[in-house]
Amino acid sequence: MNTWESRAAQLKRRYPEQFEDLPYYMVSIDPGWFEPIEEACRRIDALLTSKEKALFQWRQIKEKFGGLRMYWNEGGVYLDFIGPDSLAHIVVEPERPQLSAQTRERIARIVAEAAKQASARCQVCGAPGQLRERKSGWLVTACDRHVESRVMEED
Repeated sequence: MNTWESRAAQLKRRYPEQFEDLPYYMVSIDPGWFEPIEEACRRIDALLTSKEKALFQWRQIKEKFGGLRMYWNEGGVYLDFIGPDSLAHIVVEPERPQLSAQTRERIARIVAEAAKQASARCQVCGAPGQLRERKSGWLVTACDRHVESRVMEED
């Protein structure tokens, strides 16, 4: 098991309700972003009551268009579009959420903060990084050293 798989397994053990029934391949990020993800999980765990913890689960945590995406069951459907000059994000809210609007808003802020933190970190090593375009055309958040590294590659 490589480092990211072992850390993902550690998150699942620490926050079992958040990761219940989530297959391991639905957590697919490089090690440089584990700190913001771990912090988000910790903050959400502290925010939720015992009853609410049973209602909250991650659906997928991944990199998309060089940014951290953390999808959760009551966070709505997220659509990302890339245009010639920018990225656009659209969220379609769930029809019958079980968590209160206030709790969902707080979780959304925690997730947005994790994405913001990740946007300034190399996804490979965690050093200061920025959104860049690889020679292949793929977007990546990376430091100078890892801009052309393969995703999930470890030094």
